[in-house]
Amino acid sequence: MLTENGYGDTHLSFWPRVREFAVPPAMIETATARRLAGDWAGACAAAGIDVDLNLRSVARTHGRELAARVRADLRHLVPDLLRWHLPRIAPDGLLRPGLTIGLARYDDPGRTGAHPVHLVARTPPAWADAGQRISLTLWDGSRTDAGARRSAHPHPHPHRRFRLDLHRHLWDARRTAELRARSGADRPPGGSPSAPPVPDLLAWVPQGLRCAVDRWAAEARLLLDADGRSTGAGAGAGAGAGACACACVGVRSGPGSGSCTGGGRGTGDALGPGVATGMGIGPDAVQGTCTGTGTGTCTGPGTSTGITTGSCSGSGTSTGPGTGAGTVTVRLGDRQWLLLDLGAAPDGGGPPALRIRRAATGGGISALPVLPDAATWVLPDLELVRTGAIEADRLHPLVASALLPDRPPTGPPRNPARAGEPRLVECRGARHRIGLVDGVLAPLDHDPAETRREELLAELTGTPLPCLQAIDEAHRHPDCLTGVRERLDHGDIAGALAVVEGLLGPDAVLRGGALRDELESAAERRITHGLYRAGLIGPAPAPGPGLDGYARYGGRTRDHRSRPRRATLR
Repeated sequence: MLTENGYGDTHLSFWPRVREFAVPPAMIETATARRLAGDWAGACAAAGIDVDLNLRSVARTHGRELAARVRADLRHLVPDLLRWHLPRIAPDGLLRPGLTIGLARYDDPGRTGAHPVHLVARTPPAWADAGQRISLTLWDGSRTDAGARRSAHPHPHPHRRFRLDLHRHLWDARRTAELRARSGADRPPGGSPSAPPVPDLLAWVPQGLRCAVDRWAAEARLLLDADGRSTGAGAGAGAGAGACACACVGVRSGPGSGSCTGGGRGTGDALGPGVATGMGIGPDAVQGTCTGTGTGTCTGPGTSTGITTGSCSGSGTSTGPGTGAGTVTVRLGDRQWLLLDLGAAPDGGGPPALRIRRAATGGGISALPVLPDAATWVLPDLELVRTGAIEADRLHPLVASALLPDRPPTGPPRNPARAGEPRLVECRGARHRIGLVDGVLAPLDHDPAETRREELLAELTGTPLPCLQAIDEAHRHPDCLTGVRERLDHGDIAGALAVVEGLLGPDAVLRGGALRDELESAAERRITHGLYRAGLIGPAPAPGPGLDGYARYGGRTRDHRSRPRRATLR
C-alpha cells in the first residue's frame, strides 16, 4: 500500500529500502514454516504480531459459529504478508502509527449490537512504535475491547480508508492469487486499449501520483456492494395521480421481491433478479426495499427521483430505466479529495461508467464511502518490478508468485560476506589484516606484546597503530551503522545484532559512540512499548502543557476530580 508521503523522485528509492529491511527473509521463513505446520499463533509471533484475542472467550461472547469463522481466518492468515502490505509513511518506511485496520467483517443477523464484529490489526502510536509490533484483536463497537482499553490505543475504531476486509488477497493464503488481477499485473502498463477513457482524467489526477485509475471503477463497485449502497439496473412502472417514482439505493443480494414505502404515501411492488435495500432520494423519499428489474406502482403527490425510477401520469403506466449509480470519495493527499460518480455502462453491460470530479470543500463528503487506500494507488511491488528497481527474488514469495507466475525458478539467494572474515587495513606502508580472535575483533599481523604496548600508548594520548584505529572506528562508528539503524527501526533486533556480532564478534564490549547510542536507544524504546502494551503509560510518555497552559495527564487536567466536590460552606 502506497503512502502519500513517498511520492516524487524518491519513490523508486524509498520502497526498495522498505522491502529490504521491513520484513526480513528470516521472518518470512520462520513464519511460513509455522503457518504450514498449523501453528498460526507461532506464525504471528515470528512476524512480530501480538494476538489479543481468546477464541474461547469469543465463543462465549459471540457464539460458536462466529468463533469458528474467526478461527478459520486465523488459520489462513499470513502474518508476514500482512506486515508486507500494511500502509507505511516516509521518510523511513515505518508502519503508519495509530491505525486500526479491518481485516474481516462478521455480520451476525441475530446479534443485537449496533456494530458487526471485525477482525482488526492495530499499529501502536508513534511514541510507542519500537519494534514495529502489530496487535491482532476483535472489535465490536463495545467498551469491552480489552486490547484497546489496556493499551489506550488512540483510534480503536476501524479506519474507513485503511481497510483490508475488501482486499483479502493481501493477507489470506486462500486468496493470494487474486493479487495479479486486483493490482493490474495482468494488463499492460499503459492500461487496456479496450478500456473506456475516463473523462477529465488529467484535469483531476496528476500523472505523478501513480494512481490506479484503471481499477477505480471496479474497486468502487466492490466497495458499494460491501457497504450496501449499490443498486441493480432495471425498470419500474406505476399508476396514480401526478408524477411519481420509486427511488432506492441499496445492495443487490439475489432473486426476490419487495416493496418501497415512505414519505408521501408512496408504495411500489416489483419482481426481478436483484433486491436492493436503502434510502430513497427526492421530495417523496422512499425507504424500504425494491427490485432491480421488474414493474411496480406508486402513488403520492409531487415527484421523487433517484435510482430504479419510473414515472406515471393520470391512470396510465410508463417505465423508466434504472441506473447502477453511486458516489465514492478518493483521498489523494492533504485536502485533496475527488468524487467518483459510478453509473451503469451505456450499453447496459460491461464495466460501470466512471466520472471524476473535484470534491467541494466542507464536511458534506464525510457521509460518503471512501475508496480504500489499497485500491487507490498502484501496487509498489508491481511498479518496482516493471521499472527494474527490484528483483523478483527480493519480493515476498507469495507476492512474486502472484505478480510473475511464469518466471523461471531462481537459484539460491546470494550469500553476503561471511561474518568474521578478515579485512585489510593500510598500516605503516603495509597491508595488514584485522579479524575475529576469541570472539573479539583484533589485529592479526601484530604480535600480542606489540598490540598491548600500542594500546597502552593510546591510553596515554599517543597515536595508536592504524590497525587499532580501524578497530576503534568499527566499535564507535562502523560503516554498517546505517543498516543497523534501519534494522532497529523496523524491529529486526536479531538482524541488527547479527550484523554487529559479525563485525565486532559475539564477545565484544561496545565502546562509547554512535553504535552504542543506537543500541541503547532501541532498548529504551522497547521498554516504552512494553509499558504501553501493559497499560502503564498514558497517551504520551510524559505530561505536557495543553492548549490552556495546564499540564495534562491522559487528556485530563492535573486537578481533575473523578467526583464533583459537594461540600457546603459553613
